[in-house]
Amino acid sequence: MIGKQILERKDCLKTSEIITILILFNSSNITYFKYFYLYNYHTLKEYFPKLPSYKRFTKLQQKAFIPLMAFNRYLLRIANRTGIYFIDSTSIPVCRNQRIKKHKLFQGLSERGKTSMGWFYGFKLHLIINEMGELINLQITKGNVSDIKPVEELSNNLQGMMFWDKGYLSKELKEKLNLKGLNLITKIRRDMKNYLIPKQISYFLQRRGIIETVIGDLKDFKSLIHSKARSSTNFFMNIFSSICSYQLEERKPSLGLKLRLEI
Repeated sequence: MIGKQILERKDCLKTSEIITILILFNSSNITYFKYFYLYNYHTLKEYFPKLPSYKRFTKLQQKAFIPLMAFNRYLLRIANRTGIYFIDSTSIPVCRNQRIKKHKLFQGLSERGKTSMGWFYGFKLHLIINEMGELINLQITKGNVSDIKPVEELSNNLQGMMFWDKGYLSKELKEKLNLKGLNLITKIRRDMKNYLIPKQISYFLQRRGIIETVIGDLKDFKSLIHSKARSSTNFFMNIFSSICSYQLEERKPSLGLKLRLEI
């Protein structure tokens, strides 16, 4: 009898239900999952009758880690390959800089890195999107990894044009990807020889900020950053559930079909 009760307790929520709750949280604009869970507990109970306590859920959600990652990869795979792409990276700090020496959860996994916003301790999220705001591919690396390093793997099987900022300038990488049918385009530096850019390419180059809008959406409205994680698994689950939540949004930052047709 006791064994049966333990079994029922372990299986109180299906994996799909756990993923649904995590995605609902990242779509709610609420910063902390605990507040979201406790505040909406009775509402969630109507849709998930076997909903456990908050403490139990935080342990139970770990069994959905691999299925959540698989769902994320599926959403990336079905995104439109339009031939127009934008790439950038953003920091995912695991703690404040003042607490780096005291932080132990990600010791050996995360590293100190630097972005245009300054130093941080944690990871980097590298993203490729299309002009419709859809995520095409992503990769999480340590904070000290160069932005250029994951580009070749991230852009595998992509063809067309990819726009990036000056930090991605690499003649060797550009030549490699050109052979695969992907043309890397960036603004020139002051010390580089000027050249004429076709009107269509110039249009998309001037609107490279769309990927920064997507990153801002993930950080400000999808709770991408969570600096109070007590488990590394739950930390990464929060990242992937926030990304899935964004991918499932019907309205994303987009350059617009009408504008593209006017070029």
